[in-house]
Amino acid sequence: MTLSIEHLLELIDELPKGQEFDYVKPGKNKAKLISVDKTAKRVEMARVVIETKKESASTLNEDNLQTIVDSVMENKPFSIDKIFNNGGNSRSVWESIIANTSEFYKCMVGKNKNLIWIPTKKKETGTITEIPLSEIPEANNTTHSTASIRADFRYFLSECVKSSRNTNNILGTLGDSAVASYLSMLDKRSDGTIELFDYNPERWSHILSIYQITDPKEAEQIYEELLNDPGFVQRDKEHNSGWRPGALNFYILFLRARNYFSKNTINTKHIVTIKVIEDNSFLPYLTALRTKPFMLLAGISGTGKSRIVRELAKACWTPEDDEYWKDKDKGIRNNNPRNFCMVQVKPNWHDSTELFGYVSRISGKPEFVAGDFLKFVVKAWEEPDVPYFLCLDEMNLAPVEQYFAEYLSVIESRKSAGGIITTDPLFKKPFEDRVYETNIKYGDEIDWYQQLVIQLTSNEDLQQQFYKEGITIPQNLFVVGTVNMDETTFSFSRKVLDRAMTIEMNEVDLYGGLEEGASEIGYIGNCVIGTAAEGKDVYIENKDLCDQVIAYLEKVNAILEGTPFKIAYRTRNEFLLYAVNRQLLDKDSQLWQTLDEMTSMKILSRIEGDSERTKEPLNALKTLVEENLLNQIPEPEEGKEKAKSITAPKIKEMLDKLEKQGYTSYWT
Repeated sequence: MTLSIEHLLELIDELPKGQEFDYVKPGKNKAKLISVDKTAKRVEMARVVIETKKESASTLNEDNLQTIVDSVMENKPFSIDKIFNNGGNSRSVWESIIANTSEFYKCMVGKNKNLIWIPTKKKETGTITEIPLSEIPEANNTTHSTASIRADFRYFLSECVKSSRNTNNILGTLGDSAVASYLSMLDKRSDGTIELFDYNPERWSHILSIYQITDPKEAEQIYEELLNDPGFVQRDKEHNSGWRPGALNFYILFLRARNYFSKNTINTKHIVTIKVIEDNSFLPYLTALRTKPFMLLAGISGTGKSRIVRELAKACWTPEDDEYWKDKDKGIRNNNPRNFCMVQVKPNWHDSTELFGYVSRISGKPEFVAGDFLKFVVKAWEEPDVPYFLCLDEMNLAPVEQYFAEYLSVIESRKSAGGIITTDPLFKKPFEDRVYETNIKYGDEIDWYQQLVIQLTSNEDLQQQFYKEGITIPQNLFVVGTVNMDETTFSFSRKVLDRAMTIEMNEVDLYGGLEEGASEIGYIGNCVIGTAAEGKDVYIENKDLCDQVIAYLEKVNAILEGTPFKIAYRTRNEFLLYAVNRQLLDKDSQLWQTLDEMTSMKILSRIEGDSERTKEPLNALKTLVEENLLNQIPEPEEGKEKAKSITAPKIKEMLDKLEKQGYTSYWT
């Protein structure tokens, strides 16, 4: 559905005249609707200062209305500030009046206020209602009206095209007048003609709107024909000084970009939605999980390792969600949401039966008894847009390579296609030649695998998927193991460490967590769900950043040459993914932070042994970190502490342990 000026005026006209309305962001002012003239396509409003009742007139004219409707698409957030380039006080008045109509809602994208047009979801006229992003109906991306294409092109001109006149500003973009001039060349005029073709309208009369042309090759053919036509060249020279071909040239560039990204679209269900994280100390956890959905939290007992996994699961819900509350009336928050599962590892585990399950023949015929891990995997499949967290508590009380062998193998089969990450089956289909049917009733013909699938889920699409492919690891499942390294536990092999992201939690602040809400992360939405599985998935679009990371890793490998600690492609991929994901989650992220965190997670965690084996590489890494990371830490603003390295003190700790004991490792 396309918004028109007429429809927008109808919505505004439903509001009572002379009434003051709250701003979308309440403050010292209110918006007042005075009149709506549908014939002249004009709305008279006023900004009212609450304290003094002083009014300032504001007019929404036809040009303003056209700009708005050209920028609005059904079920897609938009910003009035951005539409009008943050100019003037009137935009807040316009925004507030529109937000009070029956089809427009307020929504927050990150910390930024937006409006959204949802014509299928009417609300009470004269109210501003905020809608969570999770409740917004899915936008129809298959249809693109000429108005929406023009709106996208306008954004392209405003935000992406650099003006050659802005010689002192490499980021300078076109001004409002230049954007308007380029659009006027391609827009239809009041007499129905397009200015681009007014020198020879009969030749181009079949083109009703330039925005109906979405194939760049077709636009290029028109461009070539125009430039080879002396009449067009003369007309442009006399009246427009190159603006006409310039406008069409920009439109061709826009179409090329638009067509490329429409063919290479990431699954929008897994794009970062919201991140409201006041404490950036949580950023390494989110970035690590977005890079690889398998993480180890190591440290002394009582530092909150398992608690942070629970808090991550809780942070996926807002107070508007039922899952947020255990008892909403009493204000009691749910501490055990459905997307969290705690499995306590037992010392006697030597295979996967406790996690995945086993085939029982007690009844006389084979029946599969599913374990908690397998049940949770299927629950995650049923809700793919919600991150699901499985915590393996005290993970190394038993040998991980034995009871978790299937997962360790399958996690390395992750592949990304169009932003969807798939894996080999975690639980294989046992009868390859069997063709299963849905809705089958229990009986003699059903085998144990089909019975298992039916018991695990009633979703027929998932049943068919499991029948055809086996049960694979869903993209939204995150496994976090808590680790205490002492004489009662097993050490980790390099096979496990290479497949996991490792974060150490030994810092203790005895005053920490005493304040109300101090342990809460905030709302993270689905930002933790990654869309890339290998370095090649992010390299081309982030080449400069990735090349800097690789240059650092080459120095690391030069140090580790001839040792069993040398890194290979798996670690390189995770460094690249971590660097890109950290910038995605925190636009102010600095490269030294990425390299510092990952060096601790993926390089130091591999190093263990006696002096002959570890002293030289550790000392060389110490020098490398000082020269390449510590020197890059910026000086803090006045009154703030300087950022600290994770890797440097860890190397010192490992070297001190080596000197005292003759043996060292990453693990405390």
